[in-house]
Amino acid sequence: MENRDRTACDIGRYVAGKVYPLQKSYLKAGVGGSEVRATLARLRHLDGSGPSSWMMVGCELFSGLPEFGISAADDERAIRTIISALSLYAVHQQSKMLPMALELTAESEEDLKRSGRFGRACRRCANLDPEGEKGITRRLAAIEAASDFDGIEYCIRALVLLLKAKDISLDYYALAHDLYLVQFDDRRDSVFIQWSRDYYAFRPKGEKGQEQRVEN
Repeated sequence: MENRDRTACDIGRYVAGKVYPLQKSYLKAGVGGSEVRATLARLRHLDGSGPSSWMMVGCELFSGLPEFGISAADDERAIRTIISALSLYAVHQQSKMLPMALELTAESEEDLKRSGRFGRACRRCANLDPEGEKGITRRLAAIEAASDFDGIEYCIRALVLLLKAKDISLDYYALAHDLYLVQFDDRRDSVFIQWSRDYYAFRPKGEKGQEQRVEN
């Protein structure tokens, strides 16, 4: 169990190490940054929505990939996580000149996992659009009901598009961490419990999305 958590953290760091330079390059290049826009387009198409080439996008996905020291089955889960997280980020950032990946400065990994998590981002989205809250809750339930990783990713993608529409950033370290663990039967519930807690137990306030606990 401890090794699995460590691997999830390693994958989160790897994904964050890919996302932040991409984001920096994209925002710096602006509308004229054709090269980085092409990179993000290739990553978006990994969901099957358009033509993609593993050789063309392999550098963005796999350059610097560490040996995680895990089984072949778990390594497959790790690769699936990396592809999914980077593809989701590319969808999130498309046509946005604001940073959609939350860059974190906290020192501890526990702080990293608490900041900008998926459930809290969905709560911020629901607060900005109260009429759409039921739809967001329904999509979160659909993630939990999904029978496989493809179904989970599909439902998350729909919510990421809603976050994008409201200019809500996401912690891709934490998302990758959770996407890896959710693929294990004995950790699946713990991920959904955390997302549910983040969604229901906290309410952001103010323009910067600072959170306050709701007292029962």
